[in-house]
Parts: sequence; C-alpha cells; structure tokens
Amino acid sequence: VTLQFIPRGTVFGQVVFGDGITPVAYAQVTLYGSWSAGRVMTADQNGKFLFDRVFAGSFTVTAVDPVLGIRESVPGTVPEADGVKKEVNVTLTAMGTIKGTVYTADKKSAV
Repeated sequence: VTLQFIPRGTVFGQVVFGDGITPVAYAQVTLYGSWSAGRVMTADQNGKFLFDRVFAGSFTVTAVDPVLGIRESVPGTVPEADGVKKEVNVTLTAMGTIKGTVYTADKKSAV
C-alpha cells in the first residue's frame, strides 16, 4: 500500500466594504474546494478569518455581510507545499438601482 501525503496550508484574510478599509464585522465566510462541500466560519469584529488544514489546490472564499446581505466570492489556490499561508481578502461592494421621477422646483413638472 502506498500512501500519498496531500500538502495542506492555511487560508486567511479580511472582509472589507467597498472603500477597502472598513471591516465587515462578523461576516459569514465559506471556503469551497473540490475536496469539500464548504467550511463555514464567522469572521471576527475586524472582518478577519482563518481556515487551517486546507488541502492544496484551488478554492473559492465567499463572504456575506450579515446585515446587508451583500455577497462576494474570490478564487485562490493553495500551492503544493505543506504549511503555506495564502492571504485572500474579500471586498463587498454594494450595488443597487434607484428609480423615481425628478421634478422641477415647482414640483409640478417632471424633468
């Protein structure tokens, strides 16, 4: 019997809002890979997260803001070397649509 060791590493990072600075406190972060149906954790108050013992290969980190429901995914790869630490930062950008009518100052004529 031949056993093959699969290298493992650490995936860590921070979830921030679109300004690239403000952390998303307690974001739900999920790590997906071909080797897993998904590992879920909650980021800390500074938006930081860490998954250890991640098998080498490609993965996707998905983060969701628990208040606004904004979601974003970022792909990455853990190299074929044991103990590698891979930083993956996720930026959540709010997007939406505003509909309405703009009126002139007399509030009677649409612009």
